[in-house]
Amino acid sequence: MAQKEVETKFYGYIGDGYPGSVIIKDFVKNNVTWNQNCHESTGISLVLVDQSGERSVTSYQGMNDEFELSAAELEDLDNDIAVCGLGLLPHLETDLKPLIARAHSNGHTIYAGTTGDTNHLYQFIKEGKYSGLDFLFMNNLEAQRLCQLPNLIDCGKELVNECGIKNVIITEGEGGATMISQNDVYHVDANKVNCVDSTGAGDAFMAGFIAQYSSDHDRIKSLIAANNSGGENVQFFGAVR
Repeated sequence: MAQKEVETKFYGYIGDGYPGSVIIKDFVKNNVTWNQNCHESTGISLVLVDQSGERSVTSYQGMNDEFELSAAELEDLDNDIAVCGLGLLPHLETDLKPLIARAHSNGHTIYAGTTGDTNHLYQFIKEGKYSGLDFLFMNNLEAQRLCQLPNLIDCGKELVNECGIKNVIITEGEGGATMISQNDVYHVDANKVNCVDSTGAGDAFMAGFIAQYSSDHDRIKSLIAANNSGGENVQFFGAVR
């Protein structure tokens, strides 16, 4: 998001080892501010990319397994909020209601993206703990695992109609992306590009959407911008350029 000239602050733990120094260097380069360092290990991921550009990821969360927002930090949130990594943030994902309420009380938008093991998230979503969330991002496999339904539109409709999420956006790799809301379904085809590494494609997609939506609040234009951003990302090795 920062590379797309969106003012960005990171909430989470950054350790004092080498992985943490790499993150901080990149934050400084892109004018990202952050809230706290710690004297523990930063999370790290092992990414394996095959010849088609598809990847598998094994993650160690480090101190972010323990991350949760304090009351003071919650009160400090006076902008749009993006929660990245649902499925890997046990202390945060159990109930997004405080974050949703905080964003909406200030007239802002809240976004969330899933990753990793999404099965346990379904319980929280069904209990209404994500109700009111403006945008939920996930890929096709995560959606099908979450809802136990083969059809992606049915997955989105269930999350919207039964769980109170306003918009569900499901990425499908070469199949493009689909946005499902209460009153409409919109699909955008993937751009024809040479995919060399899909690492970070979902994050780039989400960042492209947020950057566009924060400027004009046009869902369709934002979906197209997200599609373009994700397509750009897969043409290069690594999650960040």
